[in-house]
Amino acid sequence: MKLISAKASDIPWIRSLESLDENKNFVWQASYEDHLSEIDDPSSFLFVHINNHGEKVGFSLNVFNQRSCSFEIRRLVIDKKGQGYGKTSMLALLDFGFNELMAQRVWLDVYPDNEIGINLYRNLGFVQEGYLRRSDFHRGDYQDQLIFSMLVEEYKNII
Repeated sequence: MKLISAKASDIPWIRSLESLDENKNFVWQASYEDHLSEIDDPSSFLFVHINNHGEKVGFSLNVFNQRSCSFEIRRLVIDKKGQGYGKTSMLALLDFGFNELMAQRVWLDVYPDNEIGINLYRNLGFVQEGYLRRSDFHRGDYQDQLIFSMLVEEYKNII
């Protein structure tokens, strides 16, 4: 899986993935301007995920906090589901966070009803470290969020 920095020309495709029925309940739908500012922000990494055949299969939005040396996987959306791209995308993001950025921690949040995502994170070795009650307003209501993380020494045990 290749992670390619998104360009402004990728934003319409990214926005279309965010708004699909199968995705919109789990990810925030950003405006064109929001995504453009993510591309311009040096601490943000808006990636297009490319499979081994050169096809776009998803995108992710990630943020690196230099002070805490932590890498947040803020949003991951896979277009071609059921083909293992979620797992290979997560492994590529872990590699980027721990090996490129030298992060000491990679973390993410997820809604409790995203069972597919939760199973993936647990199977990769993420540890659930928190449960935030009513911490996000999404889908017209307050939503709980689960916090998962992996530390660099835990990552070294899975590679």
